[in-house]
Amino acid sequence: TATSTDANGNTSEFSLCQTVAANVFSVSGRIADSANAPMSGIVLRIPGTPSRRTVTDANGKYSLGDLPGGGTYTVIASARNVTFAPATRIFNSLAGDQINQDFVGTRESTIRGKVQGSVNGIAFPLSGVTMTLAGTADRTTVTNSNGDYKFAFIPTGNYSITPTRGGFAFSPVSATTT
Repeated sequence: TATSTDANGNTSEFSLCQTVAANVFSVSGRIADSANAPMSGIVLRIPGTPSRRTVTDANGKYSLGDLPGGGTYTVIASARNVTFAPATRIFNSLAGDQINQDFVGTRESTIRGKVQGSVNGIAFPLSGVTMTLAGTADRTTVTNSNGDYKFAFIPTGNYSITPTRGGFAFSPVSATTT
């Protein structure tokens, strides 16, 4: 304890002053695919102020630390051709470490091709062909003027692709891909 006296003779006592550290916390978890296999190299970030960024390790684990208590934080996982569930994790008025904040990642693929017709052995692009995708995800699209088609952002899996257009016979009738 210390005392201080002002010019008028008033005395005040002071107790020991200590520096108090601000409460800081972390958000941590794991990213795995639907078979629970770890997903390494996935970027996780918290935008704003303070911003944070990290990458999952070989076990799919991540940690975003030094987050001041009381703040609101949104954790976003991102990787090319991967969707995540949940899409984000939001923490309002952070008041403690948040553990086991896991994400499930689903890798997405693109299937593309070209449909051609043939008359007297001469190939030409075939537009207006409805391409039906069936399997892990079901979709349809139509070939463009160059005969090209594309199914983008589909989950990795097994698929069959079937072309149809009135007045045309296709060989093969359908194709499979994984």
